[in-house]
Amino acid sequence: MAAKKTLMFIAVLVFLSAVSAPAGTTLPNVVAVVNGEKITKEQLTSILIDWEAPLVLDELITFRLVSQEARKAGVKVTEAQIRAKLEERKRELPPGQDFNEVLRRIGLTPGHAFAIIKMQLQAEGVLHKSFKVTEKELEDYRRASHILIKVPYAPPGQEDKESPKDKEAKDKIEKIAQEIKDGLAFEEAAKEYSEDDVNKNQGGDLGFFTRGDMLPEFSKVVFEMKPGEVSAPVKTTYGYHLIKLVALGKETKGEEREKLKDMMFQRKIGELYRDWILSIKNKAKVENALEPKSAVKPKPVQQPEPEPVVEPESTPPSPPADASELQPSEMPPPPPPEPAPAAPSDSAQPSQSAPAESPAPAK
Repeated sequence: MAAKKTLMFIAVLVFLSAVSAPAGTTLPNVVAVVNGEKITKEQLTSILIDWEAPLVLDELITFRLVSQEARKAGVKVTEAQIRAKLEERKRELPPGQDFNEVLRRIGLTPGHAFAIIKMQLQAEGVLHKSFKVTEKELEDYRRASHILIKVPYAPPGQEDKESPKDKEAKDKIEKIAQEIKDGLAFEEAAKEYSEDDVNKNQGGDLGFFTRGDMLPEFSKVVFEMKPGEVSAPVKTTYGYHLIKLVALGKETKGEEREKLKDMMFQRKIGELYRDWILSIKNKAKVENALEPKSAVKPKPVQQPEPEPVVEPESTPPSPPADASELQPSEMPPPPPPEPAPAAPSDSAQPSQSAPAESPAPAK
């Protein structure tokens, strides 16, 4: 998921930076000489306006609308929040990738990146204030822990054949189940025995998920259990599991409920953002001299899934006194795209990065 979000983020940045000059740069009268023939600053400016200005202006109108809505909703984005988000982007990078080099290659300025992050946070702040969760939606979520004993991969058609390794894993999970019945805490058993290295140190906790997030065999059992109940051994393509149902989404309270609602918000943010942008454009009075028709019927904003990336309302100026409006050009840029995520080799944990051995999502 992190890879997909970062790829989307950079894709938008590439588009927005296509016509940007480096921050603080004054163009010379002659911007290039090709085999003795000059290309002037005036020629470059004219071409950029002819080719790119309508697109860029349409985006700038969107940036301004988002900023206005943030002010009306009382959403303020501080410099510290933007810096924290930039650091988060950097941490999402795979080891060894140099984001500065990638940003130089795509022609993005640090100030531009800073402003984009600011606008993204503004939009999320406005949408989060109006986000509501119904009891019906909460009913679709479960929180569970599991203990996994792996079995070797079985070729298609041989999944039901019990090999010596399969029998060994089955015997082991049944022994663990008996120890839990005899009084060993499930969480301690997970830390000691589980072969899910990602979640075992958290007592096997998988967090909240919906039925479709997990393999059918796993979900079928979980959604028939009661909180506190421990299942009999359950076999999936990854091995044998013992499952403990920790909580029902509809019964969460306080901080736990808020965390669940925030996870649900993050899952829906892409759809919410697209609908919201179209709504505020339809309600706004926009006079676009480069594309007059847009004042009558704004075009739907096309955004890649799953998370919106919003952009600056103008080229970042010198930082003003109000910290909530800062867009300094010296800010470090966001990271480059990471490779698209491969299909999970063992599992995928709901609402987080896919762990290596927890129950896999349904195909």
